Amino acid sequence: MLATLEQLRETVHNLEKRTQFLTKQAQAHLNEAAALKATDKPAALLEMKRHVLKMKEVEGLINTQASLEAQMLALESASITSGVVSSVQAGHKTQKALAKNLDPEAVAQLQENVSEQMDALNEVNRTLGLQLGDPMDDAELMRQLDELTATTTPMPATAAAPVVVVVGALDDSEQLRALEADILGSLPAVPALVPMPVVPTAAPGKSPTHVGDKDDDDETLAALAREMEM
Repeated sequence: MLATLEQLRETVHNLEKRTQFLTKQAQAHLNEAAALKATDKPAALLEMKRHVLKMKEVEGLINTQASLEAQMLALESASITSGVVSSVQAGHKTQKALAKNLDPEAVAQLQENVSEQMDALNEVNRTLGLQLGDPMDDAELMRQLDELTATTTPMPATAAAPVVVVVGALDDSEQLRALEADILGSLPAVPALVPMPVVPTAAPGKSPTHVGDKDDDDETLAALAREMEM
């Protein structure tokens, strides 16, 4: 089609040049006839006939050129229409190929598979978040705490700083042991034992073997009294 259009354009171009050439000749004949009108009428009439013939040929060329131009326009329009149709066909083929991957059942199956994978992933996350080992019972832990606090000697009013207990669930045995250590650490220290003086085993009126005098016994009793007051 492109070759045909190119050929028509070349033909129209040649017709335009021919039309211009004949138009100039016709105008020359007309001018000559006007110049010979007063002096040589037969020659003037001959020039007029030539003018008319050339103008008729020019008119035919103009009509032919118009027909060729109309044909060129029709071919160009057909070419554009053909391109549009080809584009529509190509788009239809592409859309049809894409529609194979957009099957409603396949899309529904794909959605179901994605949902199953997400559920499996959530299940794995929940499993990883579970506590390892035996679960701790909050009620049992509180019972053990009550037993520990009931069997522990109460602190004096002027004892060490009170124990701060954080309210919340105890998750493992480490927190329980830490709480026991805090309670036991807050209790007052037990005073160290002081050795008692040696009781005489000899009979009354006799001095026992390796026993100190009366002054040594008094000093020992006084030291024991001071230790008990602390």
